[in-house]
Amino acid sequence: MSFPSGRAALQRLRTFESRHWYTKDLKTLVEAIVAAFSLRNEVIAHVAVAEGATLAAGALHLDVGSIPAVLHGRHKAASAADSDVDYLTAAGTVGVPIFEDGASAEALLLASDEGAYCTLITTNSDSAGGVNDADGDPMDSVVVVKGTAATYAAQTRHLTSLEVQTALEASTAHNGTTGWAHIAQILFDNPAGTPGTAIVPNLNNRLGV
Repeated sequence: MSFPSGRAALQRLRTFESRHWYTKDLKTLVEAIVAAFSLRNEVIAHVAVAEGATLAAGALHLDVGSIPAVLHGRHKAASAADSDVDYLTAAGTVGVPIFEDGASAEALLLASDEGAYCTLITTNSDSAGGVNDADGDPMDSVVVVKGTAATYAAQTRHLTSLEVQTALEASTAHNGTTGWAHIAQILFDNPAGTPGTAIVPNLNNRLGV
């Protein structure tokens, strides 16, 4: 399994508790830091994310910059920049989008005045239940939607890292994921039948998730 990693590359160290005499615990802490760093998940440069030119109620078209990342401690092949690509359709390096319960969100279609809270992540999932876990392997970009196919329109906030992790584990497409990191939070809405987005890229953990 992977670990929620949106807040920091070494987020797992936040659970470290001192239980022994300090000289022994210092050694344990050093070993924990080294182990956690070797399996870190992080995007190593800013990734620009913007609304695509042909956004539609059932097509989340985005412009996304190249993604350089380390996932599960492996330096991945930086993805090429995308221009006006639908992130609700699995193709190429766009992985299967999912709802919070792990079900596919490819059929998401906003009615007038509906909205969906979407989290864009990069993963080492192969979108078929497996993983691309070697250095230089490609990454899949995945949209995770808060709520289910029946409840997404009633949601009022974005997913937490733990909720994203739970969604990945529940998905048959991404349950093999061992590394992922936040790219952006996207409010995808359709006020008066005119689709739009509000996008916050996760530069320097601006999202605080």
